[in-house]
Amino acid sequence: MNRPDDNASAPWPLAIKLALFALVTLGTVTLTQALSERRIEANRQAHQQALLESLAPQGTAKLVASQAVGKRWQALDESGALLATLQHSSAVGYAGPIELLVALTPQRRVTAVRVVDHRETPGLGDAIEYRKSPWIDQFEGLARHQLDLAPQGAIDALTGATITSRAVIQAVNE
Repeated sequence: MNRPDDNASAPWPLAIKLALFALVTLGTVTLTQALSERRIEANRQAHQQALLESLAPQGTAKLVASQAVGKRWQALDESGALLATLQHSSAVGYAGPIELLVALTPQRRVTAVRVVDHRETPGLGDAIEYRKSPWIDQFEGLARHQLDLAPQGAIDALTGATITSRAVIQAVNE
């Protein structure tokens, strides 16, 4: 017959196995993260560069990162004249931060706006993405005083996503 003292030591082998499994899993995850970190960052940089090039106006010979302000680029023509400024901006939407890239003419008119990252509600707030809806195209050609929701401004809010719409307008205004 088993005595209670015989079963008291039984959990230790199981605990040791569990600890070894946890260490092996942690090592595997750490190694995978270390091996893929550079590739992920390279993909981020390539995506950002493609986005910048898509927002740069025609005739842009080169994009130059601004030294004065972080996450700002200048689109220059062959002679070095400024065609547009591309600026990173963000605001807090319904579900968190909305990251944008805004292209402005030297006269401070919007030429394009694209969403870089967001966590807005699928089916409602995610319509700010160019690939899901043309809503973001409303900003093109507008000056700062026109950047407000209708009827005061020229921007129609997304149905069911007014907070998201206001956040995008705020980010573009900045």
